[in-house]
Amino acid sequence: MSAKERCAYAAKRSESASAPLASTVPTAGCSLSFLQHHLYLVSFVSSAASSLMVRHFLRHYFAVGVPRRNVRVIVQQGRAPASHAVAELLRGGVPIEHIRSDNQPYKETRRMQRVNEVVNSLPNASYVIHADVDELFVYPCWLQAQLAARRDEIFCAEMQDRLAAGGQITPLADASGRRF
Repeated sequence: MSAKERCAYAAKRSESASAPLASTVPTAGCSLSFLQHHLYLVSFVSSAASSLMVRHFLRHYFAVGVPRRNVRVIVQQGRAPASHAVAELLRGGVPIEHIRSDNQPYKETRRMQRVNEVVNSLPNASYVIHADVDELFVYPCWLQAQLAARRDEIFCAEMQDRLAAGGQITPLADASGRRF
């Protein structure tokens, strides 16, 4: 079964299951650390993203196995100062030279153009996770064996969006209970 067929099968299976939605870092799934030299995270982050959300996002993908040096972020300048998002990325260990700023008004075509510029700058043998700050992908444990058997160009994951059990976006809270 090809990676595309496995992804389609997994998607059908998850659609039929009533999987709970969560705002916590998922514990299911397997690490991609075996790909660490080829694994990149590319994200387009709004300057309005909360520091806690950016921290949560980075912690998840570092746990998945993305090396800090392989994170590439485009910060979309909005009404909020980009310095908050950039400061959190730097605190998380993302090298400053891998953080780009986009001061143009938001348009989906512009966003994809910027993301493609980043992806095209990566080595040819790269695997790219393209996720928004509220998208947490969890990877199947059979992936390492599949990639060892043959090098697929794509693989799939289950996305756990930042939604509460009731299907609503709820504010994040830090350990002290302060909401963001």
